[in-house]
Amino acid sequence: MDTDSLFTICLTDIPLNTPAIEPIYICGNFNDWQTDDGNYKMKLDEQGIYHVEIKKIASVAIEFKFTRGSWDTVECDWDGKDLPNHILSISEESVCFFTKVLAWKDIVDTNDKINPGVSIFEHNYFIPQLNRHRRIWMYLPPDYRENISGYYPVLYMQDGQNLFQWGVSSTNGKWNIDHTLNRLYTRGMKGLIVIGIDNGGKDRINEYSPWVNPKQGGGEGKSYLAFITDTLKPAIDSNFRTSPDRDNTAIMGSSMGGLVSLYAVLARQDVFSKAGIFSPSLWFSDEIYSFAAQTSRQQDIKIALLGGDMESDTMMNDLLALYNTLKDSGYGENELHFDFYKDGIHHESFWEREFGHAILWLFGNEDVQVDDEDMLLIKLLKNGENKLYFSNPYSCSAKICLVNSYGKVVWQHETSAAKQNFVLPALFNGNMIAKVELKNGKYLFRKITL
Repeated sequence: MDTDSLFTICLTDIPLNTPAIEPIYICGNFNDWQTDDGNYKMKLDEQGIYHVEIKKIASVAIEFKFTRGSWDTVECDWDGKDLPNHILSISEESVCFFTKVLAWKDIVDTNDKINPGVSIFEHNYFIPQLNRHRRIWMYLPPDYRENISGYYPVLYMQDGQNLFQWGVSSTNGKWNIDHTLNRLYTRGMKGLIVIGIDNGGKDRINEYSPWVNPKQGGGEGKSYLAFITDTLKPAIDSNFRTSPDRDNTAIMGSSMGGLVSLYAVLARQDVFSKAGIFSPSLWFSDEIYSFAAQTSRQQDIKIALLGGDMESDTMMNDLLALYNTLKDSGYGENELHFDFYKDGIHHESFWEREFGHAILWLFGNEDVQVDDEDMLLIKLLKNGENKLYFSNPYSCSAKICLVNSYGKVVWQHETSAAKQNFVLPALFNGNMIAKVELKNGKYLFRKITL
């Protein structure tokens, strides 16, 4: 086949209920509408995009549909109704075409509809700093289209293909942030725009660290950050009603995405004033600690740190080391939010659960009521005396301990109260770890300075 005459059809989005073990085919007037033609079985790349090459047909429009191997499994609309054929009139300049499947005829799920606030900003956005292309997602708050005079803060997030409920099926799971943000909006949270940047698959590790790990790679994080700040952000600010100042710009990610988000907020404090750092891969390079110390605190900033006991043997110590480094670099107690959960695992389900709490703290919406059960809190209230505020939504007792820097328990208390303030002895001073352990197995840690 003459490769110069090939045209690529890309399938960027499929229903979440698509069976992972079944292939997807394209059929049309180029193969006599054979629904399981092996020559037109779609290939899945590292970015979650299905693609297939077909030969251009001179002077004839291409018509096609997607199936999973038979007409019983053909694509359809969200209500199970048949769709007209896709029709393409291909010019000499045509190279590729992007489309999506809404639903499959045999497994229609009326609950699997795209959230009206979620869209693809660009399927194949060019990254000039890395000479690559990437899909960019966008979430707009529910009142964006009606509130034409409103301007909104923006959150930039990594691993875009794992963020929203609807989209390409992810083997890792979903954060479902569109559902969380919509729910919080109904409870009074101010609107927020989210920009999700797909990871680069095989290039993910390289892009998500500015430092090189001898065994893992890395080293492209600086260029990736420049893409966000110098290319993508100006485009978003130019095309949408954003509040572009640093006070209204945040960044967030998990794992390696957490590492690059941490690097971003430290390196570009002129751009970002907030960051959500979930389960960061601090093990990747010790240089993150020296970088934090070298950059120090230059402006007001808020950083939410999250980790879990079931992630790794080092997660707790790594996060504490980061917390202490940030404190020593000038960040105040009110600028650092540190949650650590016994049941926290290195997975999207954990990050989904804690996303809403981090967002409310980062964007100053603490008065908004969260309707899920995981609002276990402990924080220090300083107004002339050291008061420890404790909130427990579970119907079980809790044990609270304060541990000094030498690992000694200096104060402890058991309580069954849902909310309680504790007045701490005046002789307490210095850095402490507040540990809360519930009878139901949950616990958290919070670093406080008395």
